[in-house]
Parts: sequence; structure tokens; C-alpha cells
Amino acid sequence: MSKTRQPAALIPRFFPRRREREQVLTPGKIIWSRFRRNKLAMISMYLILAMTLLAIFAPLLTPYDRDATNIMNKHQPPSRQHWLGTESMGRDVLTRTLYGGRVSLTVGIVASSIAVVIGIVLGSLAGYYGKLVDTLIMRLTDVVLSFPFLALAIVVAAILGPSIYNTMLVIGFLSWTTTCRLVRGQFLSIKQAEYIEAARALGIRELPTIYRHMLPNAFAPILISATLLTASAILVEAALSFIGLGVVPPIPSWGNMLEPARNYTVVKLYWWMWLPPGLMIFLAVLGINLIGDGLRDALDPRLKR
Repeated sequence: MSKTRQPAALIPRFFPRRREREQVLTPGKIIWSRFRRNKLAMISMYLILAMTLLAIFAPLLTPYDRDATNIMNKHQPPSRQHWLGTESMGRDVLTRTLYGGRVSLTVGIVASSIAVVIGIVLGSLAGYYGKLVDTLIMRLTDVVLSFPFLALAIVVAAILGPSIYNTMLVIGFLSWTTTCRLVRGQFLSIKQAEYIEAARALGIRELPTIYRHMLPNAFAPILISATLLTASAILVEAALSFIGLGVVPPIPSWGNMLEPARNYTVVKLYWWMWLPPGLMIFLAVLGINLIGDGLRDALDPRLKR
């Protein structure tokens, strides 16, 4: 007798087909898909990437030395030799704008990283332990927030003295309050979850519970806060350098390149000295903020796929 074939639909399939494997969406793919739909965020991401690459490869993109002066060549308008003209010391504006991007972007990233680390540590302690620890940390946060940020930054920068490292520290140590309150709020809600109660019942120590189970679930708002802090740090560095309390020349930053614009003659006659760094600050801050908005929309679990 001939054996009857079993219908293909009844045969168990232990391995998914190729199309089914391709349709499996991981959380990372879902977030990237949502982020990619935001055209402004994508354009901003490519813009910030281009600005970063221009800053990194600045020595290869310009034939001029960063600090080389030539008084005989000062205040030259844009030309074939100097695409963005020269400034009061005869230095090439394009060269210093590219090198200034290194300083301004580095200050923004480092300062925001310091602020995020401090905010995560204090916010997680306040949210997890509560009671006296929460009260002390929140009162410290209120004290810092009671002072105008820029005024406090100017005072501290004047005491420490102008330098690139002091600028990073001043911005970082005064910008942690937002992240701290955000992490505290996330921890207060996560602390009541069932898996945290289960971790306690299993005898898992407090520190592993915080950084293995609670902190990853609060990562999304922390990431958004970090992007916004980076944009804010670039602006604060520009303000401090503009008044002479940030990055000190001859090291260029977009902020101290704007310092000649305090002279009305420079603003009126030598627009190429202040417009390029000002435009770079505008584009960098706008781009980072738009990336933060895109991340907020992509990481929001209430949105549909």
C-alpha cells in the first residue's frame, strides 16, 4: 500500500521561514523605524554628523595653521584664498571655525556627560531610598535651582578662572538638577513594580537592583535629557566665552569667535568675522534639539508602530 502524505499544513515547522524571520521586530528596530519617520530629526542627525566630521578632520580640510597670524592680511573679505575671509589678526576664519567646532562640541558632550552622571547617581539614590535621603537631595536640588543658572555660572567661572576645563566643570556641575529630578520620578514609579518586589524577595542587593533592573527602564528619558543638555551646554559655553570667562584665545571656540561682534564697526563692516561661528552655534543647537524631539517621539511607548 502506498503511504499517504501528511498535509503540509499539519507538518510542524521548527524553523521560521525567511520572511517570518525578517518580520521579527526588536525594540531597537522599532525605535529606529519611528525615529526614521521624523524627517527633521533625520536631517538634524546628518547635519550634526557632518559638523562632527568637519571638526575631527579640520587639519586635512584647510591649508592654514589655526593660530598663524598675519597683520598685513587682516580683515580680508571672503575670497578664493580665504573662503570666509580673515579676522583682526589675519587668521583664516574658516580654519578657526572648523577648529572651534572641536572645542564647542567637546565642551557640550563632556559637560552634559558630567551633568547626566551626577543626576543619575543623586536621582537614583533619592528615588530608591526615599525618606531622609530623598529630602536632603531634593533640598540640595532646590537650592541650586533657586539661583539663575547663567548668573551662577558666570560667578563660578569668574572664581575658577577662564579655561576650557573649568568651563566643562562649571556647566556640568550646575546642570545636573533636571536629570536628577527626572531619574527620581522614574525610580519612584519603577520601585513599585512587581519585578522589583520579586528582586527584593530573592535577596538581590540594592546596588545590583538599581543598575541592572531599574536604571535600564529609566534609560529613555535620560537619553532625551542628555541630548537637550548637550545643546544647552554649547549655548552656555558660547555665552561664557563671549564675555571672556570661557575658552581663552588663541584656542578658538564658536563662543570666543563671537567676541569681536561687541564692536559695532565689526558687526557693520566685517560680517564674515562673526556670522560663521554664530551660524554654527545656531545649527548645532537647533539640530541637537530636533534630535532630542525625535528620540522623545520614538521612545514614547504610547505611540503606535
